[in-house]
Amino acid sequence: MVNPLVVRALKIVGQGSDRRALDIGPGDLSNTRYLLDHGVAVDVVDRNPAVVDQAAALDHSGVRAFCADIRRFLIERERYHLVVALTVPKVLRPHAISSMLAAARRGMVDEGVLCCTLLGNRDSWARPGPPATSFTKTECERLVSDWPGVRLKEIEFDGKDRLGADKHWHWYALLLSRR
Repeated sequence: MVNPLVVRALKIVGQGSDRRALDIGPGDLSNTRYLLDHGVAVDVVDRNPAVVDQAAALDHSGVRAFCADIRRFLIERERYHLVVALTVPKVLRPHAISSMLAAARRGMVDEGVLCCTLLGNRDSWARPGPPATSFTKTECERLVSDWPGVRLKEIEFDGKDRLGADKHWHWYALLLSRR
């Protein structure tokens, strides 16, 4: 299922063959496929070789797959119109999240947008550090305070996880722009 944050970010940056995205930790590749379907070339970075193989198996000229940990991946300067980081931040320590955001910012063109999610501190999976690093709203705002354009939405509700177990969901959906 395509994340609504990616849909919104694509509306901001526009679609077309001159657009390039970086999808960090793409999971099931649904966001990657969506972007490719809208004419956006996508670089996929994941440390899981199976995910990288699945990305390569898309057999699309617009996709490049890299097997790497984002903490060690060199993001090319001013290359991307869109950077997607929806699942990876929760498994990184706060300083690594900050470094990833800074690298993503350097990798974006002037009109670029970063869409990411950060785990909220009231989420059932919340911990002070990995495997599920979480943030208060104040911590989240502080983390992105040096970004010129910030759209932050707090989302919280009771529901079910993928296995059908009860879960309290709490996260921050962020759209960050260089200008």
